[in-house]
Amino acid sequence: MALRTLMATIGVPTDQAEKIVSSPLVKELDNQVTTVVKQKATRKLSKYDKMLSKALEELNSKLRLKNGQLRKGITQADLMRRAHKLAKRMMK
Repeated sequence: MALRTLMATIGVPTDQAEKIVSSPLVKELDNQVTTVVKQKATRKLSKYDKMLSKALEELNSKLRLKNGQLRKGITQADLMRRAHKLAKRMMK
C-alpha cells in the first residue's frame, strides 16, 4: 500500500502502479521485509537476572496460595522487594 501511494505521488499512472505492486518480485520483497521487521531483539541474561529469576521462583512458591493468589498481607511490591534482596544475597 505504501508503494502504491508513493507511486501515485510521483505521478506513475494507476494501472502501471498496480502491475508493479502485484508483481511476484515486489510481493517476495514485501514478505522478506515483514519477516525481518517481526524479529524481536533479545539480550543475554546477566548473572543477576538469573539469580532474580531463581529468587522469584522460590518466593512465589512460599508466598502464594494454591490458587495463585498472594498470601494475606503480601503485595507484589513486597514480593519483588524480597526477591531483589534474596538475589543480592545469592550473588555473594
